Amino acid sequence: MLLLDEPTNHLDLNAVIWLDNYLQNWKKTLLIVSHDQSFLDNVCTDIIHLDMQKLFYYRGNYGMSMSLSTGRLIIVSGLVKISHFIGQLDLSVYLL
Repeated sequence: MLLLDEPTNHLDLNAVIWLDNYLQNWKKTLLIVSHDQSFLDNVCTDIIHLDMQKLFYYRGNYGMSMSLSTGRLIIVSGLVKISHFIGQLDLSVYLL
């Protein structure tokens, strides 16, 4: 396993391109912590995203995982809005 923490932060463009190409051919496990979205798109095949103190697993590169994550956030947001709406209803009329 190779652990890389922000591997592109202090590299020039040529070094980033070289590292990107090298890691695309890496056959073993990589664990990368990075904010470089382009780098993650090119190198990663699976994403584990930390959000609201929970881990979410996505198959695919960074762009694919974020589009799925956005869908998940829209669904969660919709459920929160629905539950808030239901909480605002006066259900006493329907109680026997």
